[in-house]
Amino acid sequence: MMLLHVSTAYVCGEGTGLIMEKPFCMGESLKGTCKLDIEVEKKLVDEKMNQLRTQEVALAMKDFGLKR
Repeated sequence: MMLLHVSTAYVCGEGTGLIMEKPFCMGESLKGTCKLDIEVEKKLVDEKMNQLRTQEVALAMKDFGLKR
């Protein structure tokens, strides 16, 4: 299970003055010109987590080798 929080403060676009919070629907953005695809975002997170795990294993094995 994974929790992904995406701040809606500046998802896509900018506004001037006081910007009141309002609930957004899935995929909606400030400008309405670009869509937020949660499946793409989840895939990016999964890929990054796999990359970090691989780097962690490589670093741990390097440290282990240096200690031996």
